Amino acid sequence: MDVSSEQLRAFIGPRADYYLTRWARIDAGGGRAPGINWPALLLGAFWLVYRRMYRFFWIFIGVLVLAAIAEDLVLSLLKIQVAPRPVDVVITLAVAATFGTFGTYWYQLHTRRCIHALARKGELSQDQLRRAGGTSVLAPVGLLVFFLAAMVLALISVSSSP
Repeated sequence: MDVSSEQLRAFIGPRADYYLTRWARIDAGGGRAPGINWPALLLGAFWLVYRRMYRFFWIFIGVLVLAAIAEDLVLSLLKIQVAPRPVDVVITLAVAATFGTFGTYWYQLHTRRCIHALARKGELSQDQLRRAGGTSVLAPVGLLVFFLAAMVLALISVSSSP
């Protein structure tokens, strides 16, 4: 099933022109990159949940957990207690660069997958597409509240331990 421009516009919302232009570069091939997705680069996981890309968010969390485990294993093998600051900076920059580079492509995959799923259910009206797509301001705010609460609990835990 081919996805029409109108379906994509309904699903994406107000930023449809921005994404459709970048997706045309991806679809054209020939080595043309869609460019840096600055919101994805700067906001990472918050951008994922803002764009309602929850599957990608959980994959990202899983990769972070696996990377943290691998880092702990390497540090313990090298008998180092804390990773050097430059290592943390390089990892952070690598994650941000990955989001900035692939964010537009991930959003294209997510959008097409969701539209195909709605089509299989027979729910392909413009209204259904708008409700399934678009953005969620509440999701990144909720993620921020959760993140801040986890940090406060971690600080309390660390400060109360002997």
